[in-house]
Amino acid sequence: MTTTRVCKSLTLTGLLILVSCLAIFSGQISENNQLNSEKSSESGSANSPGFQSGSIFTHDSLAAGSEHACAILDDGNMSCWGANSFGQLGTGSTTASSSPVGVSFVNPGGVTTLYPVSVSSSQYHTCAVLNDGSVQCWGDNAYGQLGDGTNTSQSSPTGVDLGENNSAVMIGVGKTHTCAVLQDASVSCWGYNIHGQIGDGTNTQRNAPSSVDLGQGRSAVAISLGESHTCALLDDQSLKCWGHNNEGQLGDGTNTNANSPVTVSLSGDIPVAVTTGEQHTCAVLSDETIACWGWNDRGQLGDGTLTSQSSPTSITIDIGVTALTAGDRHTCAILDNGTAMCWGNNIFGQLGNGDNSNSQIPVHVDSLSNVVGMVAGDHHTCAVINDGSVHCWGGNNEGQHGDGTTSSTNSPGSAIGSLTLALDDRDRDNDGTLDIYDTHIANDGDGDGIPTPDDQFPDNPARSESCNAGFYGRYSCQEADAGYYAPVGAIIQLRCDAGTYQPDTGQASCIDSDAGHYVPEEGATSQESCTIGQYQSSTAQSSCDDAAPGHFVDTENATSQIECGIGTYQPNSAQSSCIDASPGHYVDSNASATQTACLAGSYNPGTASNNNSACLLADLGHYVSQSGRSSQTTASPGYYVDTTGATTQTPCLAGTYNPDTGSNSSSACMDADLGHYVSQPGRSSQTPASPGYYVDTTAATTQTPCLAGTYNPNSTSTDSSACMDADLGYYVSQPGRSSQTPASPGYYVDTTAATTQLACSPGTYNPASASTTASACLDADPGYYVSQSGRSSQTPASPGYYVDTASATSQTPCLVGTYNPVSASDDASACLDADLGYYVSQSGRSSQTPASPGYYVDSTGATGQSPCLVGTYNPTSAATSSAACLSADTGYKAPNIGMGQQIACSPGTYQPDTGQTDCLDTDPGHYASGSGNSDQTPCQEGTYINSTQTTACIPAPQNTYANGTGNTDPSPCPLGTATIGQSTTSSDGCLTDSDEDGTPNETDNDDDNDGVNDANDAFPTNPAETVDTDGDGSGDNADLDDDGDGWQDTSDAFPLDDSEWLDTDADNIGNNVDTDDDGDGWSDADEATCGSDSLDESNQPLDTDSDSTCDVVDDDDDGDTIPDSSDICPGHDDTLDWDDDGIPDGCENDLDIDWDGVMNTEDQCPETPLIEKNQVDEYGCGPSESGDDDADGVPNALDTCADTTSDEIPNSDGCGASQRDTDGDGWTDSDEQRCGNDYLDGSDVPDSSCALSDNSTTENNSNSFSCWIILILILILIIAVLMVISSRRDEEGNLTFNITKITTILSKDPEDDDDPFANLEGEVSPKESSVDDWDDESTPFAVDTSEADAKIAAMDAKMAEMDAKMAEMTEKEAQLARIASKAEAIDFATIGTASVDDKNDLRKIKGIGPFIEEKLNALGIFKFSQLANMTPEIEEQVNEAIEFFPGRIKRDKWANQATELDSEEAEGELPDMSELVSDNEKGEDETFEDVDWE
Repeated sequence: MTTTRVCKSLTLTGLLILVSCLAIFSGQISENNQLNSEKSSESGSANSPGFQSGSIFTHDSLAAGSEHACAILDDGNMSCWGANSFGQLGTGSTTASSSPVGVSFVNPGGVTTLYPVSVSSSQYHTCAVLNDGSVQCWGDNAYGQLGDGTNTSQSSPTGVDLGENNSAVMIGVGKTHTCAVLQDASVSCWGYNIHGQIGDGTNTQRNAPSSVDLGQGRSAVAISLGESHTCALLDDQSLKCWGHNNEGQLGDGTNTNANSPVTVSLSGDIPVAVTTGEQHTCAVLSDETIACWGWNDRGQLGDGTLTSQSSPTSITIDIGVTALTAGDRHTCAILDNGTAMCWGNNIFGQLGNGDNSNSQIPVHVDSLSNVVGMVAGDHHTCAVINDGSVHCWGGNNEGQHGDGTTSSTNSPGSAIGSLTLALDDRDRDNDGTLDIYDTHIANDGDGDGIPTPDDQFPDNPARSESCNAGFYGRYSCQEADAGYYAPVGAIIQLRCDAGTYQPDTGQASCIDSDAGHYVPEEGATSQESCTIGQYQSSTAQSSCDDAAPGHFVDTENATSQIECGIGTYQPNSAQSSCIDASPGHYVDSNASATQTACLAGSYNPGTASNNNSACLLADLGHYVSQSGRSSQTTASPGYYVDTTGATTQTPCLAGTYNPDTGSNSSSACMDADLGHYVSQPGRSSQTPASPGYYVDTTAATTQTPCLAGTYNPNSTSTDSSACMDADLGYYVSQPGRSSQTPASPGYYVDTTAATTQLACSPGTYNPASASTTASACLDADPGYYVSQSGRSSQTPASPGYYVDTASATSQTPCLVGTYNPVSASDDASACLDADLGYYVSQSGRSSQTPASPGYYVDSTGATGQSPCLVGTYNPTSAATSSAACLSADTGYKAPNIGMGQQIACSPGTYQPDTGQTDCLDTDPGHYASGSGNSDQTPCQEGTYINSTQTTACIPAPQNTYANGTGNTDPSPCPLGTATIGQSTTSSDGCLTDSDEDGTPNETDNDDDNDGVNDANDAFPTNPAETVDTDGDGSGDNADLDDDGDGWQDTSDAFPLDDSEWLDTDADNIGNNVDTDDDGDGWSDADEATCGSDSLDESNQPLDTDSDSTCDVVDDDDDGDTIPDSSDICPGHDDTLDWDDDGIPDGCENDLDIDWDGVMNTEDQCPETPLIEKNQVDEYGCGPSESGDDDADGVPNALDTCADTTSDEIPNSDGCGASQRDTDGDGWTDSDEQRCGNDYLDGSDVPDSSCALSDNSTTENNSNSFSCWIILILILILIIAVLMVISSRRDEEGNLTFNITKITTILSKDPEDDDDPFANLEGEVSPKESSVDDWDDESTPFAVDTSEADAKIAAMDAKMAEMDAKMAEMTEKEAQLARIASKAEAIDFATIGTASVDDKNDLRKIKGIGPFIEEKLNALGIFKFSQLANMTPEIEEQVNEAIEFFPGRIKRDKWANQATELDSEEAEGELPDMSELVSDNEKGEDETFEDVDWE
């Protein structure tokens, strides 16, 4: 009933709104028709093809950078010219060019039809949009402005990643940042962002595109980039800017930077185009006038002043404007009559009016007509006229005019060479009104000038047409090129993928390459044949496969490879034939990549052999040492082979030899003869005995040497008699010598057969060889000596020495003080005394030493020199007396004895006397600046020094003086005075200093020392006041109303702005200019229309579908594209109709959404595929939904425990006892049953001992197993004892006992009887007699153990069950650990984080059982809010992480359920849903069926 009333009310309200809108639209249509009529009457010359920079309605074919320009030509090519220091011309180099040079674009598929359609340039980089919607940039990239993900500059175009399925419709370039308008009219920017010029809400530099938030539902129709700011014209005819605002260039009335878009205050004017300069902005308005704002130091605003403006100011031009462009500090406009005007900076003649004077108002460009496009650089301007030619003027230092020169001009030059630009249609509907003015007509909601229903994309100004298959375009459709295709609705044509091709134009898809063919590149118009050696068995391939080794392909277009036959092989791939098996090999299988070598010992001389029988065994006398040989090898001389199939030859033994080849027996080996030997096996000849040796046996392996002392000059000697004794005068020192050695000079040999020679003794020598006696050794002569034995000559006495005896073994040195310059002296008289001025300090010297500088020698035969005394020095050598020692001069010192030079006094010291050993330090008030000073110098006037040993004096510091010379300290100026600088010479230099700040009044810019210069100080002599904002004579510090606006500062949000005093939303924008006073995202104008309070953030307009249009004026409140007047199901998306029955899924009267015959309230699978609607089960689930993964009898659609083990009985939710927790107390039903608690009572939980037992079991399998073993052993022992106690032996010696009684004892309640064994009495007895014969060992016991065995078997089964449980728990822990490791893959930034301390009972959500909840907790999900925040992508992430079957989370609508539960919990209304989770008796989930989770 309530819903019906609401629907009726909304319907009535919608009808009233519709009537109001029709009235408003009627008035707008009338006004637009009148305006269009007026525009149509204007000159049509300005409506010819051209371009408006920055607009999505035209492509920019000309762009100007700082000192370069680029143009798109009518043949599809691009040329650039001008500066190129960063590669901004895109030529692959950094060489500038004053003439146009071509640009080559990166072409991933090698397609020749890739070409630019729009271009933009700035200071050092350039970007272009290509015909496939991609963007390529080049030039400077220090700040990531190229958008390629790096900061590396590029001199050739490089691609920009706009994101998947995105394409650009226009591009804009700033000084160091770039922006693109994409196919959905959204904006992405990248590059430098210190001022927020990217507009993404941060100041973070980006080297890849980042999205700009233009506002709810807003899109861009034009964009322009300045040096560090950006402006965009939006689809709702508003203008927003962002970035640097130091000169007010954002136009919002402030100088505050903005890192996200702010609205330009246009005061009701409607902008249709925008352009940005270095730090100023201009817009063309709908009435064909201009408004500008920002920096105005050169008159670039055109308002007749040089005053910068932070809000738009109108520009006066007598005729309508059709286009606008801004340079660094100048601006130009194209007029409706095809002429142009410019204003602002003109130092390089960039205004084009024939002079170089700046202009604060628009001036006409000389001799220029039929202008259809215009761009401006830093100091130059270029225009395009209607014939496509380009004309430039202004600065040309880098050749930016493109005319081949670097000469600047102040009037338009002639057309650039033969350049003809590609021009775009500026009047699509040919109604005489330019597209920029021809927008927002009736039924044109997105402002693209195309009304609905003609506009197939009424919310996207960048597109109006949905082209048929084979065609593409935004506003009109054109045929897809060959090599491309265009699916239905394409805005760009798509390149055929590698492996496909398209030879025709206008196609919706590409053709797969045939088998035997391939297409290696994108955008191909034909397929290529596989070459010989390659094949391709599949279609749609980008390459052919090489024939594999063992195969070949001998034809083109092959679809398969051919195996090599036996006898052939192929080791390589991509071959056209196979290779015959080579000699020594064979191939005995098909498709062989290798040949098989014949084994060693065999050979094969033939080719193409196909089995091993072709391999022949080597013959006698031959061998084959390696595999794969084509021939056998003949046995070598010295060897023989006596078997067939040999792999080696056998060598003849040492002592034998064989001169023949091919020997087949050892008998071919012959013994060596006398006088010969064979030292190694395998020799072909015998070796004759060498000279010095003999061989006296046959078959010898070695020769015998002659003994030392003998020699043999002959070879082939057969016995020792050939060895001869050495002669006198000769010796043989080693055995095996062929000759004797003569005695060396200095030696003799006086016996025969000698093995050594004898040396002459010291003092003697022998110059001859082969001496036979000692008499050959001669005595040394006087003047000579022989110091060692075995010498062939005598040694003369050295200079400084003499020898005065014969047979001397040494020489005698001259004494100290004497010397001998000659050799071979035979007497001491050869030693001479040292002369005056000389000395000899050691014996055995050949010369005398002169006295050193600083010394003298005044006697002959001296052994040393005498030093000069301290205070003196001697610069000469060989001095003969002390008179050569001179006294040190003034300014010098001689501190040591024996000085050869005097030392100059160092700076800071002096010496007025001669013959001194040290210098004096300067006194305070004096200095000595250089070295060698003989006196100190007093400090001059204005300087002082208060220390000794100084090299200079110090200037008297500021505010002191130094009167006279020789000052040791400066004198301070009197109080209240100060000096202008340093080095003041008297008190007269101390001038008045009123504020005693150390600066005299004459030079003080702040007399009252309050931190504000006197020139800027409203109160220069009052340190307590500096500013008087309102000029009322009262300083701001004391003034209670600084800006004089009537609001006291304590209540004034803008105490220094007399135009503002309130800021309701605290956004630093006063209410008077703030378009959204309360900051709730709704403009004040919209709130006035919608009836909400614009000063109350909490009071916002009702907007059911959150489309930023309040329901009061929204003709589609629920946003389902069905107008309210036609909406049969308000508040729901009427486009959703799963069963296609004409009733939207959200409507109450569609009781069976999926049309499967099961009502929504009972349908567990409400979106069953239509093809399965006749195959559903009782729960409404089709075959694809009703599987049973864990085989527990509960379909997946109903199974909340999808992994129930086979040993457990599930409830209706599919959960076993170890999985469910019926009473919701945190203990599973199986644990509570084990611990003896009520699993239906949430207050009855196991105690700590049971919990401890459970935990220890879980944590340590081995401990649990050990406990059970001990328990079993104890039980067996008890049973054995009971059996013994109850037994009796009968007369025959047989034991009997009562098992039944034992069982009774074991089962008896201890409380029934204190003596559990009392009942045994009288129950167990002998078979016939009571005789107890315990010592009769001959009779065995008769024991019945069947019941005990049964109990043990039952315990074994229990043990096995517990082991299985332990294994299950181990697997569960491993699974939870595995799930926890996947937490990194979940987007917690979106869903939020939580901990176990604030967890919700997630099992209240249908489809989540205890184990699923554990999985979610292991993943880090504890709260309803986290599940409620899941996006479809995150649902899949979680689905995969918890190892669920695909789509389960989405099917069970966890997010919707969690949203409802989270909302109820927040309101304190969360019902007790424990019964809904796991009540087997009541059907756990029935209550959930009534909840509308949608």
